[in-house]
Amino acid sequence: MEVTIEVLKKSLVNQYEKEEKNTFDYFNKLTLLEKKDPVSSKKTLIDFLHWLIPQPKPKNVGDPLIFVLIILEKYLDQTDVDLLPTLYKLAESFNLFGAAKVCIAKIEGAKCYDFLVANLKSIIKSKSTDEQHTQVWSLLNLLTELSGQDFVDEYPRFTHAFIESEYKSRLNQILKKVIKWQRGGYKDGQGYIDKFSDFEIDIVDEETRIMSGINDYLRKFRAQRRLKDTCYLAKASGKSIKDITQRWNLPKRYLDFLIKYSPHGIDLESKSDRSYTLYGAEELIKNQEGLSLKNGKPAHDWDKKYLVVGESQCDPIAIILSDKEQDLVPLFMASHDLDFTFRFIAKDIYSFLERFIEPTEEVVSDEK
Repeated sequence: MEVTIEVLKKSLVNQYEKEEKNTFDYFNKLTLLEKKDPVSSKKTLIDFLHWLIPQPKPKNVGDPLIFVLIILEKYLDQTDVDLLPTLYKLAESFNLFGAAKVCIAKIEGAKCYDFLVANLKSIIKSKSTDEQHTQVWSLLNLLTELSGQDFVDEYPRFTHAFIESEYKSRLNQILKKVIKWQRGGYKDGQGYIDKFSDFEIDIVDEETRIMSGINDYLRKFRAQRRLKDTCYLAKASGKSIKDITQRWNLPKRYLDFLIKYSPHGIDLESKSDRSYTLYGAEELIKNQEGLSLKNGKPAHDWDKKYLVVGESQCDPIAIILSDKEQDLVPLFMASHDLDFTFRFIAKDIYSFLERFIEPTEEVVSDEK
């Protein structure tokens, strides 16, 4: 199917007339452009963007400009400076800022640091909301990606679990680090240094086959990013394991997993673009804060049988604590904006990880 501006207009008008919240038809037509010649695809997207900006947009439908920017970003480079005034104008909109700033960074690179840091300061000063959390996290990730500095390590993962003053305190600490970097002349960090490429797993059984596949998955992921010391497996330190076992009776199978394959900064993406993170031994205790722990002490309103071992877009992933011998370690997940009622998501931590390994280098969908 030939995707032209007229096709995109018609798809959008149909969506508006039906008052549909489902934007799949429109988004799918946009993604079809990726199969075309990059030059013609970029021109179509830019022309459509300029047409779309002044158009009225129904309140009950997500802003269609977001999807145009998401697809357009893949085609932008330093030659697209003529588009910058439009992108900076779009970035003034709270809803469009996230998508617009990525396009700006793709064109300007380090030249947009002043703009990004100024926006970070402004957003941190604003009231703590889910949208604000998303904006801050997105900005810190982008600055980290562009500069090779690490501005995301200290970010509180479960932002909803912190009272406003605690959350703001943590953000201000991160902001001080960013400002120091700014005053120092925006020096690049060391960027990507794969110090973990020599971590090999001998395949002797199903468990090691899966973890070897995950190790390869992470190696490819690291090669595409500038982040330093992230996204790898490593043997856990003796001190971390000692601290953990003094606090909890872990299932032996999960404890063995931590000791042999402790994850660090791992993000696994499903086919639906939902990301999943599993915690390593070094961060397991600190990431309970705001959930099972409050100020380092057990939270009285937390179901003590659950231990949070990861997350998916702020939704905690947990195992059930037990000192009994278990053949499998099931995983459960709860919605962060409800009442932390955990639901079953995988029969075992290894079968869960296996979903992300596929010869085509596409991760397996998390939907069964």
